[in-house]
Parts: sequence; structure tokens; C-alpha cells
Amino acid sequence: MSRYEFILSLATILSVAWVFKAAIISRRQGKRLRGNSRHGGNKDAELRAENDSAAEKLKAMEERIRVLEKIITDREADLRDKFHDLEEEPDR
Repeated sequence: MSRYEFILSLATILSVAWVFKAAIISRRQGKRLRGNSRHGGNKDAELRAENDSAAEKLKAMEERIRVLEKIITDREADLRDKFHDLEEEPDR
């Protein structure tokens, strides 16, 4: 066996090993993501419930931000009007 044949066979063996390793890792992660329904774990339902809860919290936070923006802009408008009124008053 020549040097090049040895290097080619070694590269082939390492490539095949890498593919098997990636397949095993992918399979393990897939099982983890799907959950183990045989043991009562229902990951999809849990994730959907968590997602729904997060969506509700997000809507509540958006509403709070709208209210705060309204309060701030109203105060700025009132303050602007007061400054304008002060500017229009004649000097005493």
C-alpha cells in the first residue's frame, strides 16, 4: 500500500466515522425535542402552553407601553402648553 492509498483510506474511515457520530447526535437531540411520550412527557403541549403564556405576557406589556407612552406624551403636551403660556405673558 502506497502512502497516498493509506491517506485516502484513513480520510475515508474518518469521514464515515464523522457521519455516524453526527447521525447519533442528531437522533439523540430529536428524541429530546420530541419528548418521551411513553413516560408521560408531553413536550409539545408544554411548549405550546409556555408559548401561549409568553404571548399573553407580551400583549400585556405592549398595552402597558401604550399607556405609558400616552401618559408621557400628554405630560409633554401639557408642559409645552404651560411654557407657551409663560412666554405669552407680558413681563411684570
